[in-house]
Amino acid sequence: MEKIYPESILNRLLPHYKFYNDKGISSEVLSYLRSGLATEGAMYQRYVFPIYNSDSCIHGFSGRNMSKTSVDRPKWKHMGKKSTWIYPYYVNGANNEVQQSIEEKDYVILVESIGDLLSLHEAGIKNVLVTFGTSLSSSMICFLVSLSCKKIVLSLNNDSDKSTNRGFVGALKSYLKLLNYFSKNSITIHLPTKNDFGDMSLSSIGDWLQALESNLNSNKSNCYKDKILSYIDSGEISKSLYKKKFFDG
Repeated sequence: MEKIYPESILNRLLPHYKFYNDKGISSEVLSYLRSGLATEGAMYQRYVFPIYNSDSCIHGFSGRNMSKTSVDRPKWKHMGKKSTWIYPYYVNGANNEVQQSIEEKDYVILVESIGDLLSLHEAGIKNVLVTFGTSLSSSMICFLVSLSCKKIVLSLNNDSDKSTNRGFVGALKSYLKLLNYFSKNSITIHLPTKNDFGDMSLSSIGDWLQALESNLNSNKSNCYKDKILSYIDSGEISKSLYKKKFFDG
């Protein structure tokens, strides 16, 4: 059984928001996510985001390193079973802005990290879930099936400056996994225009959103077959993920 943490543990988090405020993230966004700076314990000197489950219980934490002296520390540390997280869909229970926004917009945006989520929230885009990496977990896929919204948008990082765009490859792999449950018309890949949303200004995020919604409203079929086959040939995508029936007709 997964470990459940008492709500009182959040009393140990300080509302020290300067690091993210300096990055353009408001205290309102950070407070809504019930986040704060840990000054003791396993998340010492990390800015911590509690992860809630469907029973409104804390079943994990994700912490961003704040220490400037411990250079060997990983940037992010996760506590709990990350593969079960649906974040931040259950933060603040019935008053969850993410749930409300997904219901209103009828589509969900999947991003790689909490940093991406923060930038989109700051831009007023709340229908966002975090994948915590470039791969979709089975729990996330099952959740998306149960959600029954019209569209799924894969917006992983855009590593266009690298020899292999890992975010795009991850999005294509996720696209192939989702085709087992959704039609091609239901899934769109729409990467950030820079490496990630944290690198984008609010106005450029607004332009990105306008282009996305124009694409979603066009009802054009999104077929990434040629790109997928190219990455299969280069060994970046496993041939076992590809099913010809998805692209026939």
